[in-house]
Amino acid sequence: MIMELYLLKSTVILAILYVFYKLVLENTSIHNFKRFYLLGSLVTSFVIPFITFTSYGQVSAFQTIYTEGIPKLTVDKTIETINYWPLVLWTIYGLGVLFFSVKFLRNLFTIIQQIRKNPKRQDRSFTNILLKENVIPHTFFSYIFLNKEKFESGNIPAEVLLHEEAHARQRHSLDIILIELLKIIFWFNPLFYFLKRSIKLNHEFLADEAVLKNGFETSAYQKLLLAFINPNNQSHTITPRLAHSINYSPMKKRFLIMKTNTSRRSILFRSLLILPLLSFLIYGFGSTETIKTGHENSYVSTNDLIEDIQIEIDENSKIYLNGKRVALSNLKNELNKLNKSLTVEEKQKYLSARIELENENNLNIAKEIENILHSCNVRSMSVGILKNERDAGLKHIRQINPMAGKTVEEAEGLYQQYLIDVENFTKANANAEKDENNPWSIEVQKNEDSPRTIEVQKDENNPWSIEVQEDGDNPQSIEVQKDESNPWSIKVQKDAASKDIIDEWRKQE
Repeated sequence: MIMELYLLKSTVILAILYVFYKLVLENTSIHNFKRFYLLGSLVTSFVIPFITFTSYGQVSAFQTIYTEGIPKLTVDKTIETINYWPLVLWTIYGLGVLFFSVKFLRNLFTIIQQIRKNPKRQDRSFTNILLKENVIPHTFFSYIFLNKEKFESGNIPAEVLLHEEAHARQRHSLDIILIELLKIIFWFNPLFYFLKRSIKLNHEFLADEAVLKNGFETSAYQKLLLAFINPNNQSHTITPRLAHSINYSPMKKRFLIMKTNTSRRSILFRSLLILPLLSFLIYGFGSTETIKTGHENSYVSTNDLIEDIQIEIDENSKIYLNGKRVALSNLKNELNKLNKSLTVEEKQKYLSARIELENENNLNIAKEIENILHSCNVRSMSVGILKNERDAGLKHIRQINPMAGKTVEEAEGLYQQYLIDVENFTKANANAEKDENNPWSIEVQKNEDSPRTIEVQKDENNPWSIEVQEDGDNPQSIEVQKDESNPWSIKVQKDAASKDIIDEWRKQE
């Protein structure tokens, strides 16, 4: 899945779930349910884009092939431009991750230092950290941070201690650590900042609820909370961001929720609304995959078609893969992007590469490319030198893999036919004499006057046969004469431009 599409889907899902929370759930008194809804929203937004629905369907006997997106081979060589945007964006993202990681670790280190350097008082499963500073009571996991003087003199109200113990008992710090880590990774997504605010506010709802359930008067408790936000009473010390403090705002919202008592019918109705919402998100943002069955000729995706491999090396030793400029060091990566749906065995059977050099000066590069092709499971390859073709006056014809543009099934059929042709050719070579029972066979005789030539005689009983005679003016050439009685026959004369090749062959002989 493309990362950009995944992030977009995940963000939209999280936004929808968060809006639903703000409109339907936030002002209710089901605080435990809301806590797990907010945490579940994070998990849901990450999971739903990975959900894939598979369907099966029949297709018609006609084959539909979409050619859009299939690479087209071009002779024109384009200059590759380097796109720096991915590097710039990843650099910015990395700097953001580094900044927020340092910020998180600094806050965590501050709390750890306070725990280590200050006196402690164990109270059941809680640990009171006594500070000299006139701090507002706050909690981090099972540690409750209090002013030492007020604690020892008994000037900290019982409601405050119960409030902080509720944070510790319900392990609210786990939620904060989780959202802080996600903020480091997705620092560019503002939704995580809003989500953290709602999570912390709901923690305060839970702690306030725990205090009131112990029999304390709502009005008296509210006055106590107001005292902590009074500028004349609160400390200038900033509460650590990873901790929970009793004076977390907005107080007006907290006071409103304290007096709210949501009915069971309303709770049931609001909870059931989540089911159609989840169904909409799953079907709306999940992926779909259709598998066509029924006919041999079926829908063919461009990703399932075999791609040709054409490599060119120009006079400046620049390399082009299917018309696109690539560096030799990156050629293997680019080759691996082609035919990704094929297995190793299928690549070895069906893939073929053509390497064309402008001149012989780049044969060493061609050899390196052959090794790279072999490492990419390409077993069939050929090399051509364009300069030699031009010098011989030959027209350049690009060699293309006959299996290019075919499906695996079609390529397998061609491959099996190739094996049959090879077998028949091998059998024919094993018995060079004419088969009297086969009117299509020919007899090859050696020309004694020229040990390097052969003579193919015409079979008088077979009008489809041809006669190959030696050209007396050129003992290295042969002439295939046209059979006048057979309009399908041809006459082929040796091209004098190939004399240099023949001379070279004679030297090797």
